[in-house]
Amino acid sequence: MIAGEYPDADSAWRDLAVDLRARGRVQEGRDQPTRELTHTVFTLRDPRQRVVFSRPINPAFAIAEVIAI
Repeated sequence: MIAGEYPDADSAWRDLAVDLRARGRVQEGRDQPTRELTHTVFTLRDPRQRVVFSRPINPAFAIAEVIAI
């Protein structure tokens, strides 16, 4: 089991992305193989800090996602 505590979502994303590359199990997907981490839990010390800046994302998609939510 992977467990961790992070100050914000951005640091959790960065750390878990490293774990995913190192220990992620390959799963077959519809179009291509994917990786997954199972039995992973984490806690955010400040859940209001939930924006992930490290994730590469299209700005137009981010605005559409905010509107959809």
